[in-house]
Amino acid sequence: MNALESPDLETLRKEIADVYTRRASGDLPERTFPKVADAKILELFRAVAGQRMNPGETIEQEHHVIVARTRLDQMVLKDSAQELASLFATPRRVVEVRTVTSKDVPVTCDARDQFSLVDLTYQQISAVTRRRRIRGGQLAAGVVISAVGLLGGFQLGFTGPVLVLLGAVGILHALLFPTRWIEISGVQSGGEAAAIRVQCLRKRSAKAMLILVKNRCSARLAKVG
Repeated sequence: MNALESPDLETLRKEIADVYTRRASGDLPERTFPKVADAKILELFRAVAGQRMNPGETIEQEHHVIVARTRLDQMVLKDSAQELASLFATPRRVVEVRTVTSKDVPVTCDARDQFSLVDLTYQQISAVTRRRRIRGGQLAAGVVISAVGLLGGFQLGFTGPVLVLLGAVGILHALLFPTRWIEISGVQSGGEAAAIRVQCLRKRSAKAMLILVKNRCSARLAKVG
């Protein structure tokens, strides 16, 4: 896509809101909704990313990620928040569009979302680093579920030990299988440090994105840890 061809952002936001409205009224089947909504959201993400591109700058590679809460988290946490992230690589830069929203709330990519927009030119990128973090939400959920099973064992009967076991499995999974990502970091033209996260590293698009960045920045990049 060419940066000059970016659609109007407000028009796209209204189209996304209309998709959710049609779903709520039953005019859009539940089976069809994800495909239609995702297509519109990606169109909005591309248009937002285009704001950081020069006229005529084209997108060469894309990588899209949806990070939702696990089922164990949802048993304890009331909200159904999910993180949406898209990375776009052009001949000049990498742009990251990221937002956190509820599954039932239209994505807007503005102050109504937990929205962020980051870009680094290949000249600004100084390191590509492997990162890992314990799954804090899942760990907390496992502890809470196990505690409920232990404290309410007599009242819950057979369910008590099941909850303890379920919580223990969640704790072990959170500790043994941390979240992993690769961080593309650098300093923007204003002197501010910036970082772009490449998640879901097994996806083909993630591997292609990292190869592209490495090839463009090989003279300056620190060795990936």
